[in-house]
Amino acid sequence: MQYISLFIASFGFMALHFVSASNIRAKVITKFGEIAWLSLFSILSLVFFIWMVVEYIAAERVEDLWQMPLWWLWVNAALMFISLTLILLGYISKNPAIGESNLTKHALKGKHLGKGIFAITRHPAMWGVAILSAAHMLTNGSIEAQMFFGSLLGTAVIGSYLQDKRKARNHGEEWAQYATKTSWLPFKALLSGRAKFRISDLKWWQIGLAIILWAGLLELHRGYYGAYVLPL
Repeated sequence: MQYISLFIASFGFMALHFVSASNIRAKVITKFGEIAWLSLFSILSLVFFIWMVVEYIAAERVEDLWQMPLWWLWVNAALMFISLTLILLGYISKNPAIGESNLTKHALKGKHLGKGIFAITRHPAMWGVAILSAAHMLTNGSIEAQMFFGSLLGTAVIGSYLQDKRKARNHGEEWAQYATKTSWLPFKALLSGRAKFRISDLKWWQIGLAIILWAGLLELHRGYYGAYVLPL
């Protein structure tokens, strides 16, 4: 019974993002305007996420469903760096898929297509969240961790896939041009030769910032949560 509130909050957060990728979004925007939709979506997302965090922290700790071996902490730390790099680059890089007008503008001009971090996937931030969530679910075998991070994992993977479907419906040819140079699944466009990745497309300060963020979060886990994320 103690996990009911956490389940409702986690499911609500994930379901809200699925709604955002559905036709319901277009209907609300048509009737009330895009600003109203974005305001409502942002407020509800924040409410559900805060609710999730509160319930996750308050959940009574019981015996974990499993325990990972000590060497896994090295793997987990590496996955954290990869995920944080994807999230960071996904938000600070120019993404032609963010915003309806930007998508059309960049797709028609053929700019930023299949380059930099977007040569790996057109949803770097979402896949970063997915990797982070999956790693936490494996590392932390508690029931509350499976609910909390499982919600984030489902939101990132399924939500980004549904978002692609919505943009394909709304943008037709413009989206087709973008999709031919990128991929939803990481590395698919690279392996098929549709995209090219050059390390020079990334800036040294971007990687440096990712390292600082990664090291800071490792220390936060150790100092604040008392969780040793490296077997040292």
